[in-house]
Amino acid sequence: MHKSTDPAHPAPRRHGGVALISNERGDVLLVDPRYRAGWQLPGGHAMPGEDHLAAAVREVAEETGLVIAPTRVLAIDYVSATATSAEGLNVVFDGGTVPAGTPIGIQTDELDGCRWVPLDDLANYTVPEQAARIRRAHAVRAEGGGIPFLRRGQPVG
Repeated sequence: MHKSTDPAHPAPRRHGGVALISNERGDVLLVDPRYRAGWQLPGGHAMPGEDHLAAAVREVAEETGLVIAPTRVLAIDYVSATATSAEGLNVVFDGGTVPAGTPIGIQTDELDGCRWVPLDDLANYTVPEQAARIRRAHAVRAEGGGIPFLRRGQPVG
């Protein structure tokens, strides 16, 4: 059986939910996973029977202690398989803006850290694909766009 964070035994297909979370300055919250190069948006792998939104909410809470309630999708990113990662989809949700002074923790068994990163500094932290995903999701949010996330045809939230 595979673990969602085991690059030696990836799932045959991975579905994940991640969240674009900003602070009041517009910086983006990134986490530094121990099992993958580069920083990324908080969130992760959906468990069997769990949809992308539930995975994002659960993973963000586990990784950072933040409780989010997103209802719209900012981007859906297809990821092709590599030697260390399975093919899959990552759904980027609008995780909102965190007020100044909100405590953020890290899940130390999977993460080396988390930090607020200005959009202009993404290239210093993320791999190019992550930076492109984050910039596009941020642009959709800034334009007031996105699409609702539905469960069995009904809007969530």
